[in-house]
Amino acid sequence: MAELDIGQHCSYASCQQLDFLPFTCDRCQKVFCKEHRSPDSHNCTECTTPVTLAGARRGPSSYECSLSECSNREMLDIVCDACKKRFCLQHRHAGDHRCQVPPPNQPTVERMARTAQHVENILKSKAEAPVRKPRGRKSKATADKVSLMKLKMAAIGDKHTPESDRIYFRVVLPLGSAEKSKAFFFSKMWTVGRAIDKCASLVGIQNDNNVATAKKLLLFAYEDGSSLRAEVTLENLLQDEEVKVCNGSTLILEYVADGTVTLEQLQAYQIK
Repeated sequence: MAELDIGQHCSYASCQQLDFLPFTCDRCQKVFCKEHRSPDSHNCTECTTPVTLAGARRGPSSYECSLSECSNREMLDIVCDACKKRFCLQHRHAGDHRCQVPPPNQPTVERMARTAQHVENILKSKAEAPVRKPRGRKSKATADKVSLMKLKMAAIGDKHTPESDRIYFRVVLPLGSAEKSKAFFFSKMWTVGRAIDKCASLVGIQNDNNVATAKKLLLFAYEDGSSLRAEVTLENLLQDEEVKVCNGSTLILEYVADGTVTLEQLQAYQIK
């Protein structure tokens, strides 16, 4: 039986579809299927201005996939950010259409490897570092109480001083002394000057405070090196907010020139 000569193939290169009701372009005079009948759909070489066919349905243009082995078309304009070519949904990702242009600012393999190693080193150093728990107010208060208890156990002073009147200090002795420091207790009713005399007497160091031309033996705050006025009582001293001294504090006993208000080189005085 002879084959019927019905229909024609679409002239669009990527189509070639057999259409039983082909359309002839009135510009280039070529035959096209229904999908490519409009000049803009088959990229008509003879058409220089947009043409709308009478009775043709208006709608969005379709976009051809730029991948050579793909004939898919999409109603959406899908453009690769790197190579700026159009692709179908199936090949829209760079890996799917074997994109030759890397996206801008994309890290290289070497850079990614270095970053990964850097992160690993940071995590390793944090894991190896000892965990230090911040000391809260409650734990500090507990530590201060324990320190004061130890100070009381080792302190020396006038045994006739009532327990309720006693104030405790650790005193760093003058540079060159046989002992570095000693724990003392004094009556809160005493002046700073009387406490100095008692310190010198108990540890057996020279005290020439009554000699006008001699160096003076004074007490200083350990925190900032400020001198403690000899005429002030210890009770008032603890109530003075400007003086960094409290029950259990560390003081420094040293020979200085008359009129000295601040002790220099505090780092030379170590608590032992």
